[in-house]
Amino acid sequence: MQNLIFNRVQVEILLAHSKNAAERSPSVEQLFDPRHRKDGKAPTEGHWPAIDEVDTATIPCGLWLVADHGIYLMSNAKQRDIVDPKTKRSRVAYAEGVNADTDDFDTWWENKRLYMGGDDQALFIDGQEIEVQLANNPLGHPFVIGVQSNGMYVTHTRI
Repeated sequence: MQNLIFNRVQVEILLAHSKNAAERSPSVEQLFDPRHRKDGKAPTEGHWPAIDEVDTATIPCGLWLVADHGIYLMSNAKQRDIVDPKTKRSRVAYAEGVNADTDDFDTWWENKRLYMGGDDQALFIDGQEIEVQLANNPLGHPFVIGVQSNGMYVTHTRI
């Protein structure tokens, strides 16, 4: 098991953005989940669902754990939290040692492969799960996500 370590304040800002959003975007898993689909049914085999087939009011607040150009958390709010108007980059919280903006390429690339494999991916973490972890960790302690070959979990690990 490996621990991804995030700045707690940055995670709190991202979660507040998602909580305050009027609408949230679905993850890939939520596109296929009948609980979030307007027709209440799983898509037929071979059909890739469109976002307009999803009832976005049913998408809970939360964060996406993204692995592509580094590993980072971002809000699932439909209206993005743009931090740089020129590049149109959204606010994110990078994991320590996997920050493509500040860590050298070989370091973040190898850490990304170690923690989450070589493929790009985005996994949803429910906001309630994040709030529990934040409440159980004293202020000043980082936000930690444990990852292993069979999945991930939000942990109360104090580092």
